[in-house]
Amino acid sequence: MKKLLSIFSLLQWYVLPVLAQHGDSLALGFLSKEVEIRSELTHSKDTVSLSKEMTSVSTHLGQYLQSHGYGQIQAYGPEGTLCYLRFRGTSADHTTVYWNEIPLNSITLGGIDVSMVPLFFVDGVELDRTQHQSSRQWNNVGNGLYLRSGNRGDGYGFHTRIFQSANTLNNFTTGAEMGWKLALKSRRSNSNVKKENWDLTGTSRLLHQSISNDFQYIDPFQLERPRITQVHNNGLNKGFMQNLTLSRGNLRWDADLWLQERRMELPLRMGQLGHSTQQQDDQLYRMVVRFSKSSSKYQWNAGYAESNENLVFRDHLQSNGEWLIDSKVKSVSRLAHVKASSGGHKDFQWSAMAMGVQNEVENTNYKDDRFEQYYAQTSVDLKWEFLRNTLLAGARKEWRTSQTKWNWNLALQRSGYLHFMRCSWKSQLLLAHRFRTPDLNDLYWVPGGNPNLLPEEGRSYEWHSDLTWRCSSKCRINTKFNAYRTAMQDLIIWSPADANQWSPHNEQHVVSSGLDGVITGEYVGTKCRIDVKHRIQWNQSVSDGKFLPYSPEWIQSTQVNCSVQSWRFEISYVFTSLRYTDQENKRMLALNEYALWNATIQRQLTMNGHTGYLSMGVVNALNTEFQSVRGIAMPGRYFQLQFNYQFSKIKKSTHENEIIVDTDRF
Repeated sequence: MKKLLSIFSLLQWYVLPVLAQHGDSLALGFLSKEVEIRSELTHSKDTVSLSKEMTSVSTHLGQYLQSHGYGQIQAYGPEGTLCYLRFRGTSADHTTVYWNEIPLNSITLGGIDVSMVPLFFVDGVELDRTQHQSSRQWNNVGNGLYLRSGNRGDGYGFHTRIFQSANTLNNFTTGAEMGWKLALKSRRSNSNVKKENWDLTGTSRLLHQSISNDFQYIDPFQLERPRITQVHNNGLNKGFMQNLTLSRGNLRWDADLWLQERRMELPLRMGQLGHSTQQQDDQLYRMVVRFSKSSSKYQWNAGYAESNENLVFRDHLQSNGEWLIDSKVKSVSRLAHVKASSGGHKDFQWSAMAMGVQNEVENTNYKDDRFEQYYAQTSVDLKWEFLRNTLLAGARKEWRTSQTKWNWNLALQRSGYLHFMRCSWKSQLLLAHRFRTPDLNDLYWVPGGNPNLLPEEGRSYEWHSDLTWRCSSKCRINTKFNAYRTAMQDLIIWSPADANQWSPHNEQHVVSSGLDGVITGEYVGTKCRIDVKHRIQWNQSVSDGKFLPYSPEWIQSTQVNCSVQSWRFEISYVFTSLRYTDQENKRMLALNEYALWNATIQRQLTMNGHTGYLSMGVVNALNTEFQSVRGIAMPGRYFQLQFNYQFSKIKKSTHENEIIVDTDRF
């Protein structure tokens, strides 16, 4: 791993400094990321995004989504520790996370640790709550989170970017990026008419993060005095990402590489007897190669992806110096896919995809140390537009076991414009059937695995509406509203089997229903801009009248952004209601409600024609005591400082590529 990082670092930062970067229409800008959260309506590019200069001082994806209220984060401590996503009362392994259309979820765990996804490596994020495109579904019954990393820019030349971040928890992050774009050759015919060039585009990124997480907390489980405990977690996170694109006209080749290594000492649980050190080592290797070709009638693309994950988990009791637990997991996943779809803007469109998957797992905690599986997956999606309506239908199946069933979905969309109210609207009705097989840990983990688990199966109903009022040439108000209900059979839940062992079981009947609402207001003046967003999420995920563990009934969030010339201010507020941590809903074991306030101020700097941003923020400004996972302490108030600086030398191309920030901006 270290040799690979060193070789690629030398190649990219010393051999190719004269090259330049190419632009992607969904890029978020050179200097600071802009994370886009798309809505479910696929017939238009409906995006809700921050501005081009993102004010957030978050360093990884989980922090960003939590601070802006897009979902519930289950964090096993502060920055750098395990962190999982939960939406609408579902568990972490019910949300599939994709990177450049390739699933990242662990073969063994099912979910993904989003603290291992640095924002510095992410150019765009799309959250799909309904998952009505079958070709983009994986083994999940919940949401889809799509990450995009690639090449950006609008001309030939090069750019470099330096990123620095530090906080008062003694965590330091350094990132460096170089992008380039080069015209390889130019063909000329006998008539001396110049044909299109082959363009080679690349982006290289390096990340180094030193983690300490020094803070104090009051331990309510400690009987002796004083009850204030000091936390210190040593951690180191290193990563490298390379994106290459070779394109000419309607032909395009993409190659993406993601290497990452992390060593982390996990935090203690409150009141834990003795002084133990839990250490986790992660090594990740991800590679994607894609080819695409388009014409007026058809679009073709094919790809190959490989993901390799090595995980070592140790539990050490310092009193006698012996390792109590030493778990090792090595997993390799390979997949190849071919997809074809109709091209052009037609009333009827279709797409079809076929995929083959191979998984290999070596796990010291399985009954059989080595596990291997092969299976195929097929999907078909149809889209028909008629009388200002859009009908979407799709079906997908994994040819894995005799128990595997079809996933299918049916959606009806309609949009229009009310002239007398200056209001545009969109609406969608969705009916879907979901099917998910158990994870390998659910079946084979020792001790606790249950090989008799049944697959999860459910049916979803959802209504979505989107209204936009243009109050004036400077003001706009947008509202989004979702009402949903999902009935699940045989939901898999882990619960204590005895005092020392947990085991999964099937919960026969689970219903998740709720409402999502978002109100966004925008005002654009001559010297300032104000954006206000308020989000309300109400969810009831119950089984036999009891709430599922760690499923809050309410999540509310508010963000206020104000830009005045080169200054930008942001205030965010997130409220999470009470969460039960057991299936019996015992109040004494529940986690109390809490509210977090964050604030950030940013200044744009211009130096010798190049641009930089200096941001300073406070996280948990009111010093709230809270827990995301029962027994794991979270830090109080801390401050964070970030600096972005970019140097670029780009020669504009004849046809400049447009960076789409938000197609609904006015």
